[in-house]
Amino acid sequence: MKQNIVLLFLFFFGFVNSQRILSPASRTPDTFSADTLGISNTNVYYNLTFKKDQSKTDKLTEVVCILQIGDNYSRFSENNKFKLDSISEKFSRLDKINSEQLNQILQLKTFWKIDLVKSKLRKNIVFHDYAFGEFEYEEPLPIFNWELVNETKNILGFVCKKATTQYRGRKYIAWYNTNLPIVNGPFVFEGLPGLIMEIEDSKNHYHF
Repeated sequence: MKQNIVLLFLFFFGFVNSQRILSPASRTPDTFSADTLGISNTNVYYNLTFKKDQSKTDKLTEVVCILQIGDNYSRFSENNKFKLDSISEKFSRLDKINSEQLNQILQLKTFWKIDLVKSKLRKNIVFHDYAFGEFEYEEPLPIFNWELVNETKNILGFVCKKATTQYRGRKYIAWYNTNLPIVNGPFVFEGLPGLIMEIEDSKNHYHF
């Protein structure tokens, strides 16, 4: 697995107006702040399909997410959100940004709004979400009652084992690889003896 070294940030705050650029112009960049929690030593990319609107049974949204794993923290977010944070941080150092730079920000649309950080030290998860504005909350790390199943599946050349669990009223089926000794996975999921390579709920509303 290719490993990248990147800074692992908690949450980033920067706002831009969603408007079309009509002519070349410059503007003052938005303020930007971040807490550096450590260095990620492994990045795992997940293809996520989910039902943004649960009332529409046939419509799925597809995005790419990134799990950044460090020694004491891990962060899970949509990859476009990760890119947006990076360029927003870079542009915030400038006196002015031009229309081309602003368009780079506006083109990075995000659809998976939940950005979360798991802390081994505090044994909690900090969620950053959006609903009529940005907000943040934290919860204790969930304790999953995993049931290990004697079944295997090949995922990207890795032989993975099956496990099931319940989370907030949904049944989830996970596939993990014990040769990747990372007790972590996408979103809130973790606790298996290996990296969770794939997980989905039984209704196929969420598939990482």
